Amino acid sequence: MVSLLLLGMLAAGLAVLIIGADVFVGQAGKLALTFRIPPLVVGLTLVAFGTSLPELAVSLNAALEGNPGLAVGNVIGSNLANTLLILGLAASLTALPVSRECVLRDGAWWIIATLGFVLAAQSGGIGRLEGACLLAGLALYLFTALRGGVDFAEEVEQEDAPRHGARNWLIIAGSLGAIWAGSELAVHGAVGLAGRLGVSDTVVGLTVVALGTSLPELATTLACLRKRGTDMLIGGIVGSNIFNIFAILGITGTVATLPVAHSLVTFDLPLLMIISVGALVMLRTGWVVSRREGIVLLGGYAAYLGTTAYAI
Repeated sequence: MVSLLLLGMLAAGLAVLIIGADVFVGQAGKLALTFRIPPLVVGLTLVAFGTSLPELAVSLNAALEGNPGLAVGNVIGSNLANTLLILGLAASLTALPVSRECVLRDGAWWIIATLGFVLAAQSGGIGRLEGACLLAGLALYLFTALRGGVDFAEEVEQEDAPRHGARNWLIIAGSLGAIWAGSELAVHGAVGLAGRLGVSDTVVGLTVVALGTSLPELATTLACLRKRGTDMLIGGIVGSNIFNIFAILGITGTVATLPVAHSLVTFDLPLLMIISVGALVMLRTGWVVSRREGIVLLGGYAAYLGTTAYAI
């Protein structure tokens, strides 16, 4: 009976999340014209932040409840899921053209954020100093990302920008709420099922919770594919990886010190760095992520899950 209830929570969460993500992507695309901002910038900021809300909630709750390992593992696992699973799935369905700006500017920020995470973890934990440094990195990133929309805005005439009122903002707020609520339901259902199966907290943080909190990225990615918004798709994945490190670890680290397990420092974090650089190289080769590369990414995620489960 309990298992059926948990399965129902998981299914309901997925349904609410997918519907909310579909609505959110549509409204985010309209915002790009309303404020004369390119879809890539919307993906790198608004979409990325909105889909990173579940990671922030889980990490904060875990740290405040005395489970900091779950918070750190959630960020690592979510970034691996974004890169290997979500980008891989999208590319395996159709080749994804890539913006040069996304690779050269935002890809560089992606690597900087990941390297900052690796270096901060070398001391054995992420505290207020490291958290403040990560938040400073977030501020610099947002400044450069938002400046990217200035030239585009100058090219769009005022009459070309549709006007949106309070109703549109309510729709955006409602869709974000649906993403949050759906993710919470899905994560609680998945974690509950994992607990009944006797899976350890470490595995849950790196895999089940990470997969659950990455569901908004998956849902918005599928919605972007349906709407052919590849710029917003790539921007959302790259931006989410940056937000997960700078914003989530930055905010959580200033609230509670996050000790980093030795196994994460010696295996998972170096792997995250290697995969991030490798994915960026894929984006750079021909300025497209091919279907073959997508299949390679999916295979890499399957191998990671197998290795993690075996090691623990």
